[in-house]
Amino acid sequence: MRDLGTLAGDVNSAALSINDTGDVVGVSLDANFDLHPYIWQNGVMTNLNSLIPTNSPLSLLLACSINSSGEIAGLAVTSSGELHAYLATPIGK
Repeated sequence: MRDLGTLAGDVNSAALSINDTGDVVGVSLDANFDLHPYIWQNGVMTNLNSLIPTNSPLSLLLACSINSSGEIAGLAVTSSGELHAYLATPIGK
């Protein structure tokens, strides 16, 4: 067992999935319980919202699972509050 920490400014986190190479995905929460999905690779936790295009209509909420190819499935929301599933596929991995 290992403490992965939290994203900067957050107070708690939960790991939700790990793949064969040790990449971990989950959610980090701030004091207001705002959700921030993350990927933890090589000891570094990164907010998944920082890895998607800035003009994306989705704000990622949770990273629920990661497979051996590094594809991440999770939940996202639009600015109007519509909930969507997403599949994030890594580039150049």
